[in-house]
Amino acid sequence: MTAITVTAQHIARGQPRSAFSCPIAFALEDAFPGTDCYAGRDNMTVYPHDPDGGCAPWSLRVPHPDSVLEFIRAFDSDLPVEPFTFELDYPAVTR
Repeated sequence: MTAITVTAQHIARGQPRSAFSCPIAFALEDAFPGTDCYAGRDNMTVYPHDPDGGCAPWSLRVPHPDSVLEFIRAFDSDLPVEPFTFELDYPAVTR
């Protein structure tokens, strides 16, 4: 399991209704360096960062916990949200 923490900074940078600029995506990118992330309403996707914009050689699609879906719904509806931590069933990345 990997703990993912969504900080106030992630929330401030986030853009409602943007899966690539979601605070959850920013938190995932911090937890898994060298990746780009997507956080949609159905799942979260983690894939390696390609500075040239090429096709990722792999991606990991993970269903998110209920707390993440609740956060996304509130954030996308412009409701107030708070920093929080959730567990992701994926091995930690060593830095």
